[in-house]
Amino acid sequence: MRSVWMFLLVVLIAIACAGIGIYYLIPGIYHILIISETGNPKAYHLKHALLFFVLSILSLVALRYVQPLPAEKMKTHPLQEQEKKQ
Repeated sequence: MRSVWMFLLVVLIAIACAGIGIYYLIPGIYHILIISETGNPKAYHLKHALLFFVLSILSLVALRYVQPLPAEKMKTHPLQEQEKKQ
């Protein structure tokens, strides 16, 4: 599936995961996704930040497989191909 919309969606997922990773590195903010009696929700959480950074990197790797093809590699222009053959 190589569409522009899928490409933009994966870029947005990568940006969101990187932003959430940075959010977990900031101490003093109440981290809403931390639901634990032993953990301090106002401390920075390195494991969560690393998890979201890894997800961001994986989505950037996925960009390679969803990027749109250049026009010269697409076979949707039969009239242009016929003109080149003549």
